[in-house]
Amino acid sequence: MNNDIAFIPGVTLILPCIFTALIIHTTSQNNIVKLCLSNKAIVFIGKISYSLYLYHWIFIAFAYYITGSKQIQGITVLIVVILTIIFSITSYYLIEQPIRKSKLNFKQAFIYLYLIPSLFIIGYNTYERKQIRKEKEHIEQDVLSVNLENNFPTTVLTIGDSHAGHLTYFLKYLGKQEGWKSTILSITDGKDCFVLVDKNNKITPECQGLLDEINSPKYKAIFISGFYDLRMGRTTCSPDLTLRLPLLITSKLALLKL
Repeated sequence: MNNDIAFIPGVTLILPCIFTALIIHTTSQNNIVKLCLSNKAIVFIGKISYSLYLYHWIFIAFAYYITGSKQIQGITVLIVVILTIIFSITSYYLIEQPIRKSKLNFKQAFIYLYLIPSLFIIGYNTYERKQIRKEKEHIEQDVLSVNLENNFPTTVLTIGDSHAGHLTYFLKYLGKQEGWKSTILSITDGKDCFVLVDKNNKITPECQGLLDEINSPKYKAIFISGFYDLRMGRTTCSPDLTLRLPLLITSKLALLKL
């Protein structure tokens, strides 16, 4: 779902379906459309189209993970296109064609192509989930074995989403070592103040009513940690955001983790 494009999702998506139906209908007659779609190059693209659809997502995902950027472009796009075409053609000849021409009956095809792979995937997924659960329990036991009781006064306020929540034990440990205590507004107090400033560099409505608490003299520092791109509709933060945030919080130090 894309909220930035009007009428999508909506009835406008019927249009490409109608045009596709018209194209299919026109190919039943001798005309320019049929002549173009009968071209060998176009036909071949149609044959590998499903493989193109499947593989391009894989390489796009890898490109995002490897580059770490929000937009892939230039040479990265070219590499994704080349790899997608190579793997699609290879898959067509080495996987699709042999399976299509195989002599397997329905029962054999169901067992070899669906049942066995499904059992393997389910088994592997079950095993991995158990391993992750064991590792999580081990980590939690290690954390619980450390005494993080902190009786120091609360002098640090942390604002943010789950990124701030991930800092809970770290802040407890660090505060105990350095003689201060932090409260996480969205977790400790159950407030919905996840993002202090919106994409227009204005205080968000959720945080507007908490300004008195945020500006309380008991807090000597304020930490801000959150996934700003996600909270702001995946838009790039304003370059002067880091300069404006400390000004919005009276005499406080704002530390950002964008």
